[in-house]
Amino acid sequence: MKKKIKETKTKEKRKIKPFFIYLTFVFSIAILTFTFEKLNFFEKLDFRVYDAMLHLKKDPPMSDKILQLNIDDVSIRELGDWPWSRDIL
Repeated sequence: MKKKIKETKTKEKRKIKPFFIYLTFVFSIAILTFTFEKLNFFEKLDFRVYDAMLHLKKDPPMSDKILQLNIDDVSIRELGDWPWSRDIL
């Protein structure tokens, strides 16, 4: 009878041990995530990944259609304040 009690206690200890390991792991991940968030680690990482992706993308082709727009006091008096609507341009 004593052997059975010892065996069940040993089995219960074995069941509890993985639970505490799991709990410690989850708690550690939560602390790391919170720390990284406070240090803006994820934001900096996002910026670096975005910059790297921009270098992989090809530049758009240059257009020969160039529009030079001169805004002077006379134009502002005639057409109103900038920005103007597309129908004026």
